[in-house]
Amino acid sequence: MRVRERTADLADANELLIAEIAERKRAEEKLRELSETDHLTKIYNRRKLLELLGTEVAKAKRYARPLTIVMLDIDISRRINDNYGHSIGDIVLKITTNIVGGIIRKVDIFCKIWRRRVYDPFP
Repeated sequence: MRVRERTADLADANELLIAEIAERKRAEEKLRELSETDHLTKIYNRRKLLELLGTEVAKAKRYARPLTIVMLDIDISRRINDNYGHSIGDIVLKITTNIVGGIIRKVDIFCKIWRRRVYDPFP
């Protein structure tokens, strides 16, 4: 009888551990996603770009294939924020992200690199 009770107790404890492990895996995945994506546009951030870029450069070298990098500088976003407010600026960034995301291929890497200007020569 004691063996059966102990076996049942261990089975219950095992189920709890399995559930906790699954919850931790979900939390880890969410943290990874948050650390790799821009919260506004939901595309990769600078950190993820630098990680992926190393891999892509290595593949280009290994297979002697060209690597193309396209950068868009949406320089008007500061003026939009100043003139119309940050909520409108956010909408412009989301629309731009949706347009570019709809154009690029699935194999392309799409990232947002946000930079803070210390000095703007063209205010």
